[in-house]
Parts: sequence; structure tokens; C-alpha cells
Amino acid sequence: MIDLIKWDKRFMEMAKLIASWSKDPSTKCGAVITDPNKRIISMGFNGFPAGTSDDMDLYQDRKRKYRRVIHAEKNAILFAKQDLSNCKIYVWPMPPCAQCAAAIIQSGIKTVVSVKCDIDKTSRWGDDFQEAIKMNKESRVEYMEMTLKQEKKMGTNYYLIDKERDEEYHLGKSSAGWCFALHVSPEENIHDLSDILNKIKQPSKHIINEYGDKITTEEFLEIVTERAWKNNADNITDLFLKENQAETGPNNLLRSKIDNVHCIGHGAGTYDFIIGVFV
Repeated sequence: MIDLIKWDKRFMEMAKLIASWSKDPSTKCGAVITDPNKRIISMGFNGFPAGTSDDMDLYQDRKRKYRRVIHAEKNAILFAKQDLSNCKIYVWPMPPCAQCAAAIIQSGIKTVVSVKCDIDKTSRWGDDFQEAIKMNKESRVEYMEMTLKQEKKMGTNYYLIDKERDEEYHLGKSSAGWCFALHVSPEENIHDLSDILNKIKQPSKHIINEYGDKITTEEFLEIVTERAWKNNADNITDLFLKENQAETGPNNLLRSKIDNVHCIGHGAGTYDFIIGVFV
């Protein structure tokens, strides 16, 4: 791991920003290609080919998503309009896979800069990352890993990972001052917290947050059901409630209104039942 110079950090921050443009709700990746003079040549994020459907149902279907998606690195290479010999590519938030590494090598790019992968991604795709690194060494493409401080957002998403089936289910989102938004899916027979807890109990599964931290079932249950907010509820105006489709709830918290298109009901105390796409 190295502490890179100012420009490297700037370009990695840009790759991080570009990753946010991806419509994939579970994995957002970005890539920036620069020339030896520190000029941006191309950039890309993971997504479906131009002109094809980008319906959110396709992103939720993991098998179909994997068949269609173009990774950020390949998109950046494809969109480049000049020779990429001796260029550098910055990749967020994980190293290139073996297939992307092959495309990078073939393009003539000579340096790959990435960030250290979190524990969960390493456990799921570590072999692929290692193969890519071996290919880089064989082709004399320099691989550099850097640290880039991630600022935690006001909201945190939680996921249930099934390693055996390579599946990911979005459990919900916590936001400061709000009841927990518990992501239910009636079409999958997930209607309430008890259904989610039954899924979590299966031995092959574990919970992580969007930063890759592992969360125990007990910790997750506490996050969902034992929420409170110290802010003065008197500061919440009627205009704020209207603009955010919110209403006051327990423990000084706000909750989504029942008539919000994504909210299907209030749970017991400090969580709501929410359907739809979370970001």
C-alpha cells in the first residue's frame, strides 16, 4: 500500500464520483484513464450497453445482470478515442477482474491504480483479483494499491450475502434521524422483519454494510429496532416534512409517510416497511 501523490488522489476521487453514476444498486464501479501528461483520456462506469434496457428489474436479477453488464474499465477503454499506450487507469472501489485486466493489457495501458478491497469482496472475488495481478506482473503492467479515506454518509445500506449461491439481498437503510427503512419484497414472500430474520438465520449467509463491515444478527436487530434521535424535533418544519414525504415518529425520529409510493406500512416502533429501489 502506498501514499500516492496529489494527482493520483484527485483521479481516484474522480473514479469514485463516476462510480456513483452507475445504476447498479449493489455494486458501483468507476474508471478514469489518464495519459503521461496527467490529462484525462476517458472514463467509464459499470452498466448495460447503450441502447439496451436498463430496467431496474434486470439489475435485481443477478444472472441476467452478469450476462449484460460492461465493467467500468472496459467501458473506459471502449470510449477512449486515442492510443492508450503508456497510459494509467484508476479503478474504484476494487481491483480489475481478470477479464478487465486482459483488456487493460491489450490496450497498452501500463499502470493500474486501485484501492484495497474490503473483506467481503475479497472473499467473493479474491481469486479473480489475484489472477488479474498475476497477469499484470507477467505483462509488466504496474499495479498500485492506495488508501482513500471514505466519508461515511448519513445513510447506510445493509446487505445479506449468500456465499454458496453468490446472491445479495438488500436488507434496508438507516439514516440519521429516521426510522429504519426495512426493504421488504412481497413477490419473494418477504413481508416483515420476521421474514428477513428467517433468511438471515441460514448458515451460508451473513450481513455486511455498504462499507464492507460484517454485522452480526444481534447488531442488525438493534440497528433496526432500538433507534433514537437526539435532535430537537421542534426544528422539523411542515415544509421539510412535505418535501421529504415524512411524518414524525417514535423516539424523535422521522418516518416515511404511508402514502409515499415506496412505503407500504409502519413497522413496530422504529422501522418502516419499504418497497422499491434504494440508493
